Amino acid sequence: MKDSISIKLELLDNLHGSDESASILKVLLLDLLGKEAAFKLENLTTEETIILDNALQRVLNDEPVQYITGKSWFYGVEFFVDQRVLIPRPETEELVEIAIDFAKKYGYKNVLDIGTGSGCIAVTIKKNLPVLGVSAMDVSKEALEVTRINSNFHKTEIQLFEDNILDPKEHFETKFDLIISNPPYIEHWESDRMSASTLRYEPELALFSDNALQFYRAILEFSKIHLSANGAILMECNEFFANEILDLAIHIGYSSAKLQKDIQGKNRMLVIKMSEIN
Repeated sequence: MKDSISIKLELLDNLHGSDESASILKVLLLDLLGKEAAFKLENLTTEETIILDNALQRVLNDEPVQYITGKSWFYGVEFFVDQRVLIPRPETEELVEIAIDFAKKYGYKNVLDIGTGSGCIAVTIKKNLPVLGVSAMDVSKEALEVTRINSNFHKTEIQLFEDNILDPKEHFETKFDLIISNPPYIEHWESDRMSASTLRYEPELALFSDNALQFYRAILEFSKIHLSANGAILMECNEFFANEILDLAIHIGYSSAKLQKDIQGKNRMLVIKMSEIN
């Protein structure tokens, strides 16, 4: 069995390079077996050897390491993930950073996260601003189960709603100061640029949209009714459609809408501050 592990590690080296292969092994050892990087593989028990061998095979099958370990890091803290939800991306941390800054600066009281998935946005905001009322919506009951796991793990009180923003049924009693979303924004033709692991294992519902603008339009129209007068809308964007999304927001009536670049210099976020609307 240890020979099998050696063979798989060699295959990983060939596929990903020695540095990434070593990083993957380090994560698997720590998260699955509780072993530090300096641990010698020859000291694995039979049971541990089987666990690691199976995990390496899953990596070779293109399964994301986060799904194998059930762990993903976002904004410096651990989140549970599995194939019911999208793996949190570093770019989304920048969106959350803006949300936290806005909430502090403008004294916001409540937030709605649309398409919450793992709950990384909602939970992170609540964890950093415990006095804030945070609600989260998703069309997927299975995704909301993961949100609940993460909310409980981080001891954050999040109000969850199973609803479809494209055809919302929920009647919210109060308006929200901040509406935030990382909606599905990838069109199917873009799949050629995506990794095999993302295409094979991450939920299509959370990734793809038949029309890149439909979720943005729905959220912007929803916000006309459910956003407070001094509120803000923050949405992550597909860089290839960012200007179209901006034009859509302005056309709908959000004249203060602007695009904000991410750390890589890509137009990644749509930012709207309601009090600035003409």
